[in-house]
Amino acid sequence: WIPPTSSLRSSHQYALDIFFMSGSVRRSGAEETGPKIRSMTRGIVVSASGDWHGGDRTANYRSGGLSPKAGNGVIVYNPDTRRYVAYFHLHSVEVRPGSIVAAGDVIGRGGNTGTNARKRGHGAHVHVEIHDAAGDAWTVYRIRDYIQSM
Repeated sequence: WIPPTSSLRSSHQYALDIFFMSGSVRRSGAEETGPKIRSMTRGIVVSASGDWHGGDRTANYRSGGLSPKAGNGVIVYNPDTRRYVAYFHLHSVEVRPGSIVAAGDVIGRGGNTGTNARKRGHGAHVHVEIHDAAGDAWTVYRIRDYIQSM
């Protein structure tokens, strides 16, 4: 479920949270396992981590992940478009750095890792960011339009 444009004003400025449909998430305690997450683009996996351990506050972070807040995630670089696409808060990761992926390949499963997503009521989504190799981050509106056009 992609949020409507009207709700993006109160969202992240440079990321889009794509929410899972109800019934597609299993809970075990505080941990969520969501649907398969597929790469939006072909490319090379430049970063991937599926070993996050922590809780809903930075003080509860123990180890792993791409960062304490992002949790488990995958970053894919597409050399054709010179773009990085990042997927955060995954439950599990199915690829490793150096893996070559095609658009549509499974890269992991949705989850609620990372201090931001582990907070009660903040899970059940994948956090997506797109960055140009030149360093420009895409706005939430541009990311939404790009995904809608696929």
